Amino acid sequence: MLANAQLLRVLNQLPSAQQLPSVQQISGLLLQLADPRGRCNRQGLFNVSLGCLAFQVGIWALLKLAGIELSDAAAFMLNAPVLWIGTAVCAKRLHDIGYKGWLIPVAFVGWIIATLVFSFVIALVFGPAALVPGSLAYTALFMTIFMPALGALLWLHATAGMQTENAFGPVPSAFGLSMPATQNIGYVDDAVAA
Repeated sequence: MLANAQLLRVLNQLPSAQQLPSVQQISGLLLQLADPRGRCNRQGLFNVSLGCLAFQVGIWALLKLAGIELSDAAAFMLNAPVLWIGTAVCAKRLHDIGYKGWLIPVAFVGWIIATLVFSFVIALVFGPAALVPGSLAYTALFMTIFMPALGALLWLHATAGMQTENAFGPVPSAFGLSMPATQNIGYVDDAVAA
């Protein structure tokens, strides 16, 4: 009897259908997350990071419970939307700080070049066997490559954004996201006018 009363109390605390977000609200949020235009403050980046982490852990747990092993290609396809949303939100975060989103691909290319140079130098100095996973040189190389990316993400989480409207849009809302005032897409208007 006590368990039924506790269950009833928990069920009464669940949100009603009127309190749940609508399909339009959810699809609007997903479209806003996937669009690199606009701004995202620190709270928004934290919210999206937690959401992406929860999504990935939830999918991983469901796959493990079902006993499903994904191929590398299937795992990439499952993670591709999370990668895109993460990149778009990082671009929005850069916009909030006052930088252009093009900093992301420039930094990524520099990171890849540095990775290749470090790998080549370690192979020359210590021999190709040093790049075998598990070796000390491999671990040092991995940490050398990983630290700048971790530092960049920590910088994005820690740096305060502009407190006023900037070229990328208004100050983000309480959830942490904002879009530019003009959402007019030129190619759609041109196609309709023709």
